[in-house]
Amino acid sequence: MPESGEDIAHLTQIASIIVRVAITQTGASNEPTIPANPRLVIGRIEAVFRAGPSLGNLVGRSVTIELSPNHAAHSGQEVIFFANGLVYGSQIVLREVGHRHADPESEREIHAALEETPARHLKSRLEAADIVIVGTVEHVERSAIREPISFHAPNWMVAELHVANALKGGRKDERLKILFPSARDVLWARVPRFHEHEKGIFLLQRGAVKWGAPADALSALDPADFQPDSALPLVQQLLGRKP
Repeated sequence: MPESGEDIAHLTQIASIIVRVAITQTGASNEPTIPANPRLVIGRIEAVFRAGPSLGNLVGRSVTIELSPNHAAHSGQEVIFFANGLVYGSQIVLREVGHRHADPESEREIHAALEETPARHLKSRLEAADIVIVGTVEHVERSAIREPISFHAPNWMVAELHVANALKGGRKDERLKILFPSARDVLWARVPRFHEHEKGIFLLQRGAVKWGAPADALSALDPADFQPDSALPLVQQLLGRKP
């Protein structure tokens, strides 16, 4: 069982669902498509720390959980499970990736880790970026790229940026062209879209886009890849730069 803050931080990154569960049955399943076996337990969800909105209100609901190989749970225990969805049928079945005893200290650590998650994600995007700049979108136009025929085609647009300040790679006062999708397909639902005169911090990767785009094309495809000017102190801190 993890006992350090580092373990909690890691588990919050790999688990899409974090819940406190009161175990009611062991070696059992309430989902008809999943036969009972010794690694399954049924429990009632007492609290939710993280879960997708599509799952609705989970508090009070019974779920089946596939325990990790090193976890022996008992009926009557309250356990905080870090899990991912295994089956969404008539009932929900979760697969454990980690757990903690249900106690106030564990809950405080989880809340703290979840609050830090956006900063950790931003740090990882900054590390992956080839270029990080403060700039302004000067011009937007449709790309001439010939894209594969698909319902998911991005319909690439080109934004030309004027670089006011180069934080990683790039040069001050240069102009960069980046691709972004205009399609509203679910594949591109959370991708930043840009407009003329828009100002902010751009985290750009080279060669990350496909769909007919040139191999060296710049893009900002993660929601964290465009930050408001107000995020500059945090970005500089995460890059190890003095303001």
